[in-house]
This record gives sequence, C-alpha cells and structure tokens, in this order.
Amino acid sequence: MAKRRDVIKKINAEAKRQGMAFEVAREGANHPIEPDLTWLDTAGKPVTVIDAMYKTLTVGRLGPNADMCQLTAYCTALGLCEGDLVYAKGDVEPRVIGIVGADITICCHALDLALPPADVLTAVDALIDGIGRRLDIATD
Repeated sequence: MAKRRDVIKKINAEAKRQGMAFEVAREGANHPIEPDLTWLDTAGKPVTVIDAMYKTLTVGRLGPNADMCQLTAYCTALGLCEGDLVYAKGDVEPRVIGIVGADITICCHALDLALPPADVLTAVDALIDGIGRRLDIATD
C-alpha cells in the first residue's frame, strides 16, 4: 500500500509542480485541458494520461464514444500516443483500442469498487504496476 501511495503522491506532486492545466487554442481563446492524472517521467515529460470514469465499462463493449473523444483530446494536447481510461465498474480485463485517424491507443481498465477496501487497494496497485510495465517505468 505504501508503494501505491508514494507513486500517486509523486505523480500528483510533479503534475502540480509543472502546473498541469494545459491550454489549448480554440477559436481564438485558450481552453484549459485538465486530465485527472498525468504520469510524468523523471524529466517531467508526460508519458501517459489517465482519466477516471465514474461509470460502468460494459462487458464485451468498448468504452463510450465521449470518453474516447475526451482522452483522445488529452493525448493530442499533450503530444502522447497513448492514454488510459479507468472505469469504476465493469469488465476488469484491460482492453486496448486504436483511434482511427490518429496515432493514439487507449487502454481501458475497470476496478471493482464493490470489493472489500483492501482488495480495491490491491487492484489499484496492480493497475499502477500494469501501466508502469506497459510504459517500461518502474513503480517501486
């Protein structure tokens, strides 16, 4: 549990230090892009963006189109080729979706929040480790 807290604290502290409210030009005005979590490398460069969705990821289906569009916008604004959607309920097996017309891959995950708290924390640890392995980043 300490490992997960340390990783999350480090990610959040670095994001705050970097002022991670990204501005995107839109019709002559700037529009802030504020993902839930931006994972930075040791140099402070974003390597993935993670957005929490407080809804169900339906078994056997892709995530909702609006979620895909939102994460695609975050990835585009940050110059990333991949991002993660984390759902509060649903099919717990991760699925990978390529965005047509963009060099962006979205990985969808679900946590079972109906589990006992200790099991939810274990699932969060596994999620962090899995994303870290995919990005080839140590989470210890």
